Amino acid sequence: MARKLRYMKEENTTFEITCRTIQGRLLLKPSAQLNKIILGILGKALTLYPVLLHLFVVVSNHIWGGNKS
Repeated sequence: MARKLRYMKEENTTFEITCRTIQGRLLLKPSAQLNKIILGILGKALTLYPVLLHLFVVVSNHIWGGNKS
């Protein structure tokens, strides 16, 4: 069951974000094309939202990132 959405209004709040593939399947096969897609999505998100991305990790069944607003 999913959790309720949370919003932290305070400045300089650190967030951790994890996205898992459907049923934990190994769908994110390492490749140059996947790298371009992920970097494009992160780049677009960073232009839309005023956050500082500390790091992100992509494995075959998860995408994990930590940021600070």
